[in-house]
Amino acid sequence: GPAGLGEAANSGMPRSSGEATSRAEVLAGLKVEYARAYIAAEEPDNDSGPMELLCTVGFKEYASITWTVNGRPLENFIDRSSLTTIKNEVPVKVSKITINQLERLPSDNGKFIFECTALVDAQVTKATIALGSIIEDTCTTNGQCEARGASCSEGRCLCKASQPVSLKSKHLTCRAAANLGWPCDYSEQCSFVQPNSVCSDSLVCICSLGFVRSLDGKICDKLTPGNLIGSACKENADCHSAGASCANSVCKCTNDTVERGGLCLPLAHLKLGLETLRGTNFLGAEDSIKSIHNDTRFTVAAAMINDASDKTTASTALSPPPLSGAADSAPTSYLALLSGTLTMIILARGP
Repeated sequence: GPAGLGEAANSGMPRSSGEATSRAEVLAGLKVEYARAYIAAEEPDNDSGPMELLCTVGFKEYASITWTVNGRPLENFIDRSSLTTIKNEVPVKVSKITINQLERLPSDNGKFIFECTALVDAQVTKATIALGSIIEDTCTTNGQCEARGASCSEGRCLCKASQPVSLKSKHLTCRAAANLGWPCDYSEQCSFVQPNSVCSDSLVCICSLGFVRSLDGKICDKLTPGNLIGSACKENADCHSAGASCANSVCKCTNDTVERGGLCLPLAHLKLGLETLRGTNFLGAEDSIKSIHNDTRFTVAAAMINDASDKTTASTALSPPPLSGAADSAPTSYLALLSGTLTMIILARGP
């Protein structure tokens, strides 16, 4: 059965004739067609056994297969393997996933829609299969709830303290909470800690649309015109997006920050950038600034290159300086504003 397929997929050793025959028997029952994906399901031997799904597609030059369940990427607890073989003189890509804990997955209606997407010779083809299961939240032992990150309490499965997030689902299933910048699988993990955050497509907690991460990286502030430095404010929260505080009803930079480009930048990180970037070329400066941004998770990172950096008037010339690394060719100041995928670079040259 498909178990033999998984063994073949994971083995790097040459296959014996017996192994080849076993694989041929596996593939004999699978439907294969060029540039068209198909899914076959292997039912478990018992109610608690694993469910195996196989996606097959014929190709000529290249094929890759990815999976989703209910529109979301597969979680790590779902095993997956793949192999490339030939059936009826047609190259075939086969991907297998093994689901040991179907009840761990959330579902709004008790159904689990698995979809495989195959990229075949610059074409895209998809196949879906719907699985259904009756999953009860009533229990008599902890073992009935364990797979879902829960324990049995007074006859019902309840989330454990270590996995307190109850996902949106017809049946109970729990996950760990996630702070901003932490890995996630579901938005509920993020919003449990920070109400205005979601799980991004890259599976990291980020601020929701219309909100921006505060300078300390802990909360998501609403993005409004009132966040600009010099604008009116009523409380510090009105200024957090700019990294400022509210003083005398006006957003101003605090003592440990300095205004650059309409934002308040931490002096400590400006000094770090200065020491790191002194005497480096343009590419080195850019890499160092990115490193500062990644290490601190601040929305803004900045660095000054030369001591004579009091000349802050920006030039209209935005072309990068020569990459010779000579001191006399380095820009007088270098300011980078990093926000998400947007990078703005302002260069100012000395006289």
